Amino acid sequence: GLTDQYNRSMQTVLPQHGIRLVEIPRIESGEQAISASRVRAMLARGCAPEELDALLPSVTMDFLCSAEGQEVIERLRQTK
Repeated sequence: GLTDQYNRSMQTVLPQHGIRLVEIPRIESGEQAISASRVRAMLARGCAPEELDALLPSVTMDFLCSAEGQEVIERLRQTK
């Protein structure tokens, strides 16, 4: 996926500048990695933010439940 391509590129580029890359494994839920793409897809198809409670940190949940977060969710649903 896109994240893997990005990480591979960073593994090549960063050491050339004296930077060591440490890749942290993604958190999984139900044997599936939690990713922003997965969360956006769930929201776009109508998943209520509360259904994502186990997947997201509380600060993200607070945002999604806010008026601004609801606007973002609505835009995701319209671009589906």
